[in-house]
Amino acid sequence: MVFNDFEEKVTYAVKEKLGDDLEISSRKVCKNNGVIYTGIMAGTFERSVCPTVYIDGYYREDMEDKDIEDVADRISNILKASVIEKSRDLESIFEYDNIRDRIAFKLINTAMNKELLDDVPHRDFLDLSICYYFDIKDGLVSSGQISGGTVVIHYSLMKKWNVTEDELYDIALKNMRDSHGDNIRSMIDLIKDRLPDENMDFDPEMYVLSNSKNLFGASALIYSDLIKDLSDEKESDIFILPSSIHELILLPKNDLIPGSELHNMVSEVNETELDPQDILSDSVYIYEKNSGTVRLASERDEN
Repeated sequence: MVFNDFEEKVTYAVKEKLGDDLEISSRKVCKNNGVIYTGIMAGTFERSVCPTVYIDGYYREDMEDKDIEDVADRISNILKASVIEKSRDLESIFEYDNIRDRIAFKLINTAMNKELLDDVPHRDFLDLSICYYFDIKDGLVSSGQISGGTVVIHYSLMKKWNVTEDELYDIALKNMRDSHGDNIRSMIDLIKDRLPDENMDFDPEMYVLSNSKNLFGASALIYSDLIKDLSDEKESDIFILPSSIHELILLPKNDLIPGSELHNMVSEVNETELDPQDILSDSVYIYEKNSGTVRLASERDEN
């Protein structure tokens, strides 16, 4: 069974199960880096905010009709719990006064997100872009804008709130400094935590920067003082490797690892290890101790 047939059959089955009280539809949703997911949305006819369940993870080529029925049951139950059994007004999610304390920003790749950036307030940072989102506590999904409990702020929402991009940046910066719990840990400590039985006979001079949620933690590159603190401690410039949109790897600059090798390392990890929507960049960055600024690493940094 090809995916388009799967999408059509599951959507029809969900419509049959949820009846005429809900408007059921499927649509393609463009995620970070142009990754496309397919979602089934459900809502009452008077509501514009519609919970969505993405169906890509349910698909298999060898699916039979009974498998379709099982998937439709699971999706229907999720949508019923989100729409029918919840009494609160979902539209209130989008009221500025209700969410301003949860507005934050994230870093995304500019070249890989041109279509998205046409529709969202943002500002440039080197080869990356800063864009804005807010989190919701119950993980509902709305018309392709909400994913995994976060809502991307589009121009339409910014206009509704009557705020500027500068205001979004300022409130996001304050919120993140107040509550995101940025942290930096040595690579050796992380390996020991994740592989406690592994015998480690080396101590790589590498550190991981993220936040307490490990969600869009690479944004700490913009506002966190932890890179400066590491630079001061090591009395060195700091190479910054974009491990993903969620974390950065930091290396004090030395002659042991040339910059060209770091570029190859980042590119290889992006190509072979990461989910495409988690890729931040193939670039390597450097924090300069003397100037206190971040720039793209260049050939003069390779030795």
